[in-house]
Amino acid sequence: CDVDEPLADMADSLWYRYGHKLELSADLPALVDLVGSQYVDMRVMASIAVAKLLIGQERTAERNQAIAKLFKMYLDNLPKKEEVNTNRVVRRQRQGKAAL
Repeated sequence: CDVDEPLADMADSLWYRYGHKLELSADLPALVDLVGSQYVDMRVMASIAVAKLLIGQERTAERNQAIAKLFKMYLDNLPKKEEVNTNRVVRRQRQGKAAL
């Protein structure tokens, strides 16, 4: 998913050369942390990896902690009600100006 094609190709070749299989106990904590990255591409790829790791996993304490952390990150980053209302007002104002 890297926009720099040579880097994406290099990452793919390294991944497949070493055949790293994602493991719940080894990889999940770091991937969950990357879901909160400031970089969109990093968040997307980490989210995909976390989803693939969690699909079909038994309900373990590790799995449950990771899911709880993801939900907490989501809730912590939700816009506050005032922000949502302000955004709606600004959007309506812009739409009104565009109609003129």
